[in-house]
Amino acid sequence: MVLGVCGLAPVLQPRLATVEFDVNLSCKGCASSVEKVLTGIPEVKIIDIDVEKQSVVVESSLPSQRIKEAIESTGKRAVLKGFGTKVESAVAELKGENGYLVSSRFHQTTDKDVCIIDGTP
Repeated sequence: MVLGVCGLAPVLQPRLATVEFDVNLSCKGCASSVEKVLTGIPEVKIIDIDVEKQSVVVESSLPSQRIKEAIESTGKRAVLKGFGTKVESAVAELKGENGYLVSSRFHQTTDKDVCIIDGTP
């Protein structure tokens, strides 16, 4: 917490969180495109972009959706894998006989005892 104007009111600073995405990176050129777009966002610090693991990890105070949209502006699909001050996450994928795939992601931030579950039908 930081004191506001004249020390009268507290001003809450946005918390930095580690955010990890699975991104369909097929080459170093793809990684460079993602790096370029993320480098243009002052609130984003790139931690790792790994073509082999098809992973992008950043630290930011921005909502994960905004970072995801920035990555996807390069033409690459991004899927949120985990976020928080400490990344705790799991992914479950179920495929039926008809080939229908359901993916569910569970993200838990240990600092707030919050578990976020999101899925794609």
